[in-house]
Amino acid sequence: MERFSAMTKVYFKHSQGALVFWGPHNPASLDGAVQWRKKIKEEVSLPIPCVLVTDNVAGSCVKSVNWIGPGKIFESEVALDEFCKDHGFVDHFEIKSRDWESGEKSVFGQAVNCLLDEILQSEQKEAKTCM
Repeated sequence: MERFSAMTKVYFKHSQGALVFWGPHNPASLDGAVQWRKKIKEEVSLPIPCVLVTDNVAGSCVKSVNWIGPGKIFESEVALDEFCKDHGFVDHFEIKSRDWESGEKSVFGQAVNCLLDEILQSEQKEAKTCM
């Protein structure tokens, strides 16, 4: 993240939402996702929704990781939900396969739709307060 920190202000300036990715193949990347979320909060003048996306796609050399359960990165789905709430993520999605080519029905498409719904809801709330 430090490589890009000088550019984040430009990238985030007019952002209305963000997808923040991490991968259980590298558990430390979860800390990086939290740092990105903090940076977004610092750089954007109004609060924007952020969705946490877990990249758990298996490749030719890498298998999917079982990362939720006793002794894993998160003990349960409830623990993951709490983590997201504590760190300002509105929701979370796990991509297990390269399915983004199937559009809105893919997990990636669902994450994007969730983010868009959050953006529209916040715009509607903002419009009501301006009336």
